[in-house]
Amino acid sequence: MAEFKIISSSVATSYSGSINKILALGEANTISGSILSSIKFGNYPEDTGGAPFTPVSNITGPITIPAGTYLKGPIGEVKVELGGVLIYINN
Repeated sequence: MAEFKIISSSVATSYSGSINKILALGEANTISGSILSSIKFGNYPEDTGGAPFTPVSNITGPITIPAGTYLKGPIGEVKVELGGVLIYINN
C-alpha cells in the first residue's frame, strides 16, 4: 500500500516534489472546482543533491479541474491559481 504526505493547497502557491496525484476540491456535480496555472509532469529526483527537476511535459493554464476529479502523475511541480486541491506527495 502506497504512503503519501497530503498537503492542502493555498491560492497562488507553487508546490514541488514527487507528486503522485492531485484532487480538486469543491462540491461534486457542480461547476466549481480548481484552477491550476501550470503543471509540470515528470519524475522528481529522489535525492535532489543539486540535480534539477527536468519536466517531460509542461502545461500552462488556466487549467480547470472539476471538483472531485483526480489528476494523476508523476507530477514534479504544480501552481494552484484558484480553488483548493489536495496534493498527494510520495513518501
